[in-house]
Amino acid sequence: METKNKGLAVVDAKSYAIAEFDEGTLREIVETNLGGDKSLTEFDLSRAKIPSGGGLAFNFETASAESSVSELVGVIVAHQTRRSYWASSLDDGGGGSPPDCWSPDGVNGFGEQASKVGGQCARCPLSQFGSAKGKDGKGRGQACAQRKAIFLLPNDSILPVFLSLPPTSLASFKAYLTGLIGKRLPVSGVVTRISLTKEKNRAGTAFAQAVFETVGVLDPENARRFMAFGKMFDAMFRPTLASVSPTVRGERIDTTTGEVFDD
Repeated sequence: METKNKGLAVVDAKSYAIAEFDEGTLREIVETNLGGDKSLTEFDLSRAKIPSGGGLAFNFETASAESSVSELVGVIVAHQTRRSYWASSLDDGGGGSPPDCWSPDGVNGFGEQASKVGGQCARCPLSQFGSAKGKDGKGRGQACAQRKAIFLLPNDSILPVFLSLPPTSLASFKAYLTGLIGKRLPVSGVVTRISLTKEKNRAGTAFAQAVFETVGVLDPENARRFMAFGKMFDAMFRPTLASVSPTVRGERIDTTTGEVFDD
């Protein structure tokens, strides 16, 4: 991997707590601390949330405290596409319930609606733009909302921070990933800064959009190590049918604005 990118410093991986361990040791720590319960979900992690109304500070939650931070900095070790659909809207009392249909990868769906299209999200009419109706009855987004689950590893922890990326930030994240491909850099081989900018949708509603910026690169050897960590975290936090879709428990997305609501 080429790390000589103009204006980007090579980051000393030793500044990251996780650099002291190998994948096997990390697994052992998790299994030892959890005992017989080896399941660890994204809801066990520190969480960053994009605020509603165009706010420019992330809501940051740990097991013991809540705070606001203007930016998130770390290595994106994993990211997963998710989909979820509720037949009842929030206004109709659809909050606080499991989705009627969902997908852990954005490709294969599970639920009554998915069964109508052979489980293929791309064939489902609810995944098409315009299928979500706003209060004015006009179609603006996808009724089956797509989002990204991002796992960002800070330098002071061996576990990543979880960020749920709403539909309105998906294009900016894809553009960021595409730009890294052009530079021959894996996303798990760079240090990323995530901040927020205020935007408005077609209806004039303000929302916060995530902005991604590379602020450093890892040397080739550590980039490969962090990529291996990423594969471990991707498998660890990818939802399954048995986990009853932990990606959507306790929160809903307004697909017309991209805002996330806690139930």
